[in-house]
Amino acid sequence: MKYILGALLLLASEIAGSCTCYGTEPIELAIARHPILVEGQVVALDREDDEEFGQLTYSATLRVKRVLKGSVDTDEITVVHTMCYASLTPDDMELNRTYVLPLEKPAPERSLIPDEGYAVATVGLEPGQHEMAKCAHSGLEVIDGDLYTFEYDKGRDRRLQFYMPHMVFRALLPAIQATAFGFIGPSGRGEHSAALIRSWTSARERR
Repeated sequence: MKYILGALLLLASEIAGSCTCYGTEPIELAIARHPILVEGQVVALDREDDEEFGQLTYSATLRVKRVLKGSVDTDEITVVHTMCYASLTPDDMELNRTYVLPLEKPAPERSLIPDEGYAVATVGLEPGQHEMAKCAHSGLEVIDGDLYTFEYDKGRDRRLQFYMPHMVFRALLPAIQATAFGFIGPSGRGEHSAALIRSWTSARERR
């Protein structure tokens, strides 16, 4: 019984902690902070219709087209979003669309704790799943050679906003990561140069 209670308390603390956002990080910082950046096409969505909450999407499976940072071990990956605000979640994804996503490393396999006999894994994740960025602009969509961010509209609605051409993004990626890290700031909550972000987004503002 005490182990069940402990697990429930751990889950509650994880949920409470994961839902505390002190702002929404720009996509540049999300990319800099996460060990993996992939471009992938959605091939499956784990969805169901709920009478109370409507359509729920638990995860998205993507066929990896490019690995832009870090590494992945398989041609297909499953991504999930846990609780906190994010500009893009599996709920917003559509089959056959292509996205660029900063991701955490895959959740570890469950392992038994010696002398206890119960399994431990990352709370809320199945082994092998990748968690998407949270409290952040969490992804980009690739449309006709351009990249678009997902901007808050109202409620759960999002609107697409031009970011930059895909080829330009790939060329600038090393500089974006290095410069973004330089402006994270001492609190770790994403202090950065407003002038820098404006320079990166000037193309979309002129669009």
